[in-house]
Amino acid sequence: MEPDDSCVVVGHDTPVIAVCFSPCGTSVATGGEDDPAQAWDARSGELLPMEVQHQDAGRSVCYSSCGRWMASGNTLHLLLLYYSRALS
Repeated sequence: MEPDDSCVVVGHDTPVIAVCFSPCGTSVATGGEDDPAQAWDARSGELLPMEVQHQDAGRSVCYSSCGRWMASGNTLHLLLLYYSRALS
């Protein structure tokens, strides 16, 4: 995407409450009240594959400095760590 471009990503059924860009800007992580934390391709808006997902709302999301790890916390007091080549 160029600086003047925008992309609307539709994937949560309830409010999105957490958003974070990966360090290199190629993906965006979101957490919503409806389902698990998700990762999206920042250019296309496509959902990226994630093998482990919360069974409850993803309240916080954060990428590691290398961009290959993503952490998310939920309302069930769980912290999940995701590793994926698709995230970087």
